[in-house]
Amino acid sequence: MSFLRSLYRHAVEKSKYAAAFIAKNNPPAKFIIFAQGRTGTNLLRDLLNSHPKIHCDGELLKHKKIFLKSFLEIRRLFFKTKAYGFKVKIYQLTKKQKIHNPKQIMSDLHRRGWKIIYLKRRNLFHHAISNIVAEQRKKETLFQAAYIHTVEDGPVKHEKTHVDCEDIIKRMKCRESFLAEEEMVLRGLPHMQLVYEDNLLKSEDHQNTANRIFGYLGLPPFPVTTRFVKIVPERLENVIDNFDEIVNLLSKTKYAEFLMNS
Repeated sequence: MSFLRSLYRHAVEKSKYAAAFIAKNNPPAKFIIFAQGRTGTNLLRDLLNSHPKIHCDGELLKHKKIFLKSFLEIRRLFFKTKAYGFKVKIYQLTKKQKIHNPKQIMSDLHRRGWKIIYLKRRNLFHHAISNIVAEQRKKETLFQAAYIHTVEDGPVKHEKTHVDCEDIIKRMKCRESFLAEEEMVLRGLPHMQLVYEDNLLKSEDHQNTANRIFGYLGLPPFPVTTRFVKIVPERLENVIDNFDEIVNLLSKTKYAEFLMNS
């Protein structure tokens, strides 16, 4: 009997050692959501945080310059039993963190084990209007929360706003420029790419998208939910009071293709 107990204890100790070895050599994944604003990052973060083995922070680098790599590793330690991630925008790296070579930084982070999830929005027109609507909501409410809406906030009220013709073109060019910068940074760098219109726009795609990311992070599937509600309707004429004028303008530019489904 004592021999069996000894054998059992030996087996338990070996299993503890094996578990510790696995945990040490296979630490929880680290990931970056690399995307511009108004591309669905809040929604994506909410979906990912449905998983009990994930903690995804918001935009940690949007304020003053920090010791980026050290800060991220220290922050990750607060959630060492979970896959840990955060959101970052290209212009937060270049303008807030004063990084002259964002490609080098992203490459360094990748070499340190950070996986990259790149989320972009295909329709520049919808992207720009989403920004305008959010900014208008912020002026009316005076709160940053105007950029998001949850089910607890009740039905979304779609107030019409006037869109300046020069401003919409300027915003679309700006988004186009950011896309080019992002593509330059990620060229040759392993990453998972998501497109808002294909992967997040429709609620029926949320679980599939989340499961893909869970697999990318080495985690099992898990049911996801979100409390966020879209603040811009699919039919933009419901939020733009000079919609016909904007359509007429864009139809004569290279951005005409983005008028489809508007």
